[in-house]
Amino acid sequence: MSRITDNASFIESGGRPSEIPISIDIYKSAADRNLSVPAYLQQEYGQKADKNYANGSVFSQIMASLNAPIDVKGKGFRAMKLGNILDGTFRAAVTQNAKTALTILAPAAILSIVEENKTEDYTDTLSMFEKLIAIDKFNSSDTFAMPFFDLSNADKRQASAIGQSAISYVGRLTISRKSHTIPTFSYCLEASDKALKDYCIDTIAIYLRRLRKPLAFNLVCQQLNSLINGDRDMDIKPLPVVPINKYDSEAGNGVLTHKAYMKWLRNDCRFYQVDYVLCNEDDYFRIIERKGRPNISLEQMANATEPINKNFFEPQIFILNEGVVPPGTLVGIDSRYAIARLKNSWANFDAVEEMVMRNGKALHFYERQVVYRHDDQAFKVTTLN
Repeated sequence: MSRITDNASFIESGGRPSEIPISIDIYKSAADRNLSVPAYLQQEYGQKADKNYANGSVFSQIMASLNAPIDVKGKGFRAMKLGNILDGTFRAAVTQNAKTALTILAPAAILSIVEENKTEDYTDTLSMFEKLIAIDKFNSSDTFAMPFFDLSNADKRQASAIGQSAISYVGRLTISRKSHTIPTFSYCLEASDKALKDYCIDTIAIYLRRLRKPLAFNLVCQQLNSLINGDRDMDIKPLPVVPINKYDSEAGNGVLTHKAYMKWLRNDCRFYQVDYVLCNEDDYFRIIERKGRPNISLEQMANATEPINKNFFEPQIFILNEGVVPPGTLVGIDSRYAIARLKNSWANFDAVEEMVMRNGKALHFYERQVVYRHDDQAFKVTTLN
């Protein structure tokens, strides 16, 4: 089943090419570590790779060594027809071994193109969700244990002089005793012989990206709902809710005042600053039309008396579909600390084998992803009802 080639290579420090054996088994080796093929190659050879060439990306260097560079739209690998890659009739690679290696790496290369630049120049929900993530993690298993971070002891302590060996502030990090399976979803594109010969890789990547989008969008909505409302299966409890009239007696019953909104944002601002507020569309209009909100001239007059330690700024609004957050609910987050994500994606080994070795016509991709609250105190929730 395996077919080793000796023409794929990356560039070591100092500019010397170093050959890498490429076979269909590379997908299985990557999947066994819960990594994509580019991530697997980077893990294996990245420390040796020349950082001045293709930004140190081993996968990009390998593709360039096969005369099919991947980093420029409309050129190199991206301009090639997938059908020609699969049947070996393309002209880029100079040897048969190199052609075989490129055919094997094609699904991994296509997946890397589908996933690139998710946030660049876009304002849709999926792109903006990436900005909410404080940290991305990659797991070596398809299960994980939920971490718990307790800062209550440190936050309430007073600063005082101590001895050299004493510890004044203590945060506690533990994990749940229960392991959770990381959810997985998949998508597949089947193509006719003519389509494979007529459309270049960049075009196919666009179709795959469009195919992936509704799945990813629904996943984001489910994940945000779990972060806010809790998820019993994942041991995530609902976030505590504080009524808005705690901050201003004139607020509540569907009414948001400027005073209440500002005091809610500033609450606990010693440690956290809300930079995003999550809500539905109707509540977005309640925010921008809030009672007592200064107009431009009043804001200009107020600048002279604005406190220098106000410790907050007007957050950006993230509008969610109905059902993700309850009506009349505002969720503030400090995106530096609030949300962590475990994820990985890969091309299915069996499907790649079918395509490469037996001229199959379908591209299968899988994603495994879960988000959780990295720091509960970086969230704050209020209800206007």
